[in-house]
Amino acid sequence: MSFVAFLVRWGLFKGRTLDEELAYVRYFHNHPTNVLLHTIFAHLLLLSFLALVRVVGHHTLDVVVVAAYSIGFMKLDVLTGTLGCIAFVTTDAVLRHIVIPLPYPANVAVVILCAALGGGMQLLGHIHYDKSMPAFRAFEAFFTTPFYLYLNILFRLGYKEQWRRRIEAKTMMWKGSERKIYGERTFH
Repeated sequence: MSFVAFLVRWGLFKGRTLDEELAYVRYFHNHPTNVLLHTIFAHLLLLSFLALVRVVGHHTLDVVVVAAYSIGFMKLDVLTGTLGCIAFVTTDAVLRHIVIPLPYPANVAVVILCAALGGGMQLLGHIHYDKSMPAFRAFEAFFTTPFYLYLNILFRLGYKEQWRRRIEAKTMMWKGSERKIYGERTFH
């Protein structure tokens, strides 16, 4: 059984294929400003999660999380997984050398600030720019969306143009699955 088939079978994907799942993520991350906010602040939210793990004393769990993300991403696409791995390893290095060495109350405050800023800016992107609530599916939020964001960076550089077009062609199949906030959504 392939990795994607495993994710579909266990209900971790909304779609039946990787293309459909990524189309679902793209549907909820459509407006360019929302995508930019997510590209920057989703990683900040991940940084706060990894920092929390280290602050509470699990000194190797962050390495396990970074390895799991990197391997999972590489199972879906090697180049996207490599880009994600570089971002995760860099984040872990920032944690180890900047955030964790801060004295106890300060490092917890930085973690809380990163989480609030990361989550708040993503919510702003959904509500203000895409005019809908986020999907709020845990696996999508913590795995599929970060993967899509790294893949989207590569798409913008011309990577696998046919794959990008297939995903875009399937995006509208998810119309009606959103919870609208106000106004009509426009697609970019």
